[in-house]
Amino acid sequence: MRLLKAYRKLHLYAPRYLGYLLACKLMLGRLEKDGADIAVLRQVLAIQNRSQAQQIVDRYFPSPAQQATYRLPCTLGRMFEK
Repeated sequence: MRLLKAYRKLHLYAPRYLGYLLACKLMLGRLEKDGADIAVLRQVLAIQNRSQAQQIVDRYFPSPAQQATYRLPCTLGRMFEK
């Protein structure tokens, strides 16, 4: 984690690897709300296809059951099958 901003009583941190943020946003599946963020993260991380996105998610959320619970296959389908 890296410190983004320090206030008197609050410190804001972000993960060093942006893939974690992408994985979290993909697991949430809120393309309408997070679509712009996901697009920027995909560009920065050079994610061009569904397989690459799946690999990022698998790194942080390896459980197929958990991915199914959060409907990850549907989210990736909506993103890459346009």
